[in-house]
Amino acid sequence: MRDGYRVIDTDTHVGPTADVLYDYASPELLERRGELSQYEIEMRDGIGLSISPYPYKRQMGEAPGDAGDQGKTPSLKGKIGSNVVEPPEAQVQGRNAEGRLRDMDREGRDIDVIIPGTFSTAITAIDPTLAVELYRAYNRYIVDYCSADPSRLKATALAPGIDPEVGAAEIRRLADERCVAA
Repeated sequence: MRDGYRVIDTDTHVGPTADVLYDYASPELLERRGELSQYEIEMRDGIGLSISPYPYKRQMGEAPGDAGDQGKTPSLKGKIGSNVVEPPEAQVQGRNAEGRLRDMDREGRDIDVIIPGTFSTAITAIDPTLAVELYRAYNRYIVDYCSADPSRLKATALAPGIDPEVGAAEIRRLADERCVAA
């Protein structure tokens, strides 16, 4: 806290990669993992899930039309800056919550409100019962991740809208978790 104010970053992310989610998977999800193999890709930090009904095929800084987007998205080149002086510690978007806390201290953030990577919205393109299992795995993961300091690491839980009863049950299950903020 600085001068009576807290610095809260409401746009921090976690991946997590598929291999991290599989560590938090239910037996049902593990049994059905083969259904996800077509979406698994090698990434810098592990095995990712690339599920997207609308693939985004541009890299930041490319002009519209450079990579087959038919000019629908304007270029962001020169419009986005970063105030990061040092790169973040390794695996802070996966398993290294302690490293995230050190990064927060170094950068002057008191609280991070953590949102999941794009897998969480993209999984609506797969079988709903499989998507629900991925949501549940994420929720188990994020509570564990934030347990490093639930007063500073705040989670956005996933409640699948495709099955309102399951979504409500997840919200009830997570209601007493200190880290859940949204």
